[in-house]
Amino acid sequence: MLFRSIDFRFQLVDTKWPDCITMPSGVILVPMHTVGQLEDDELATVLADNIATALEKQTFRYSAECKAMLTSSVAGDVAGLFVPGLSLVPLAGNSVAAHKIKQRLEEQSGRVSLVLLHDAGFDIQKAPLAWWRLSAHQPDFMPKPVPYRAAYLFHQLTMDWSTGSPLLLPQA
Repeated sequence: MLFRSIDFRFQLVDTKWPDCITMPSGVILVPMHTVGQLEDDELATVLADNIATALEKQTFRYSAECKAMLTSSVAGDVAGLFVPGLSLVPLAGNSVAAHKIKQRLEEQSGRVSLVLLHDAGFDIQKAPLAWWRLSAHQPDFMPKPVPYRAAYLFHQLTMDWSTGSPLLLPQA
């Protein structure tokens, strides 16, 4: 298997995107408001998550699901030619499937980013706070309920990164 190194480059962009965008080339576009909104360990969380996205090549992992969604859309469009309104049925199913895929991608990059942050010496306890802060629109940054991404990382820290976890034991 041939491995290619990725030359990561971070570029600040003046935009209102809610999160960074990771390009396959290793360029990570970082919205300026993200940098000003987060503490160092929290910003490291966001960057590590985008690095994890590139390392995991996650978009290719779910190509079968994406093909199934496309097939469903085409079938619905064809059926809609014969039965009015039938083309709308696959849209609802595809929306749910796309949400599930996005959620699984975020969970995977979140788990990998915790390892990257830990290995680089950052405070991994700040990881959920970064996503909580970025999801907020209020000045106090603590919206109710806790955003899914932050809650998922809180759970990971509790379950997998607690004292005595095999992940934290020294390697023999």
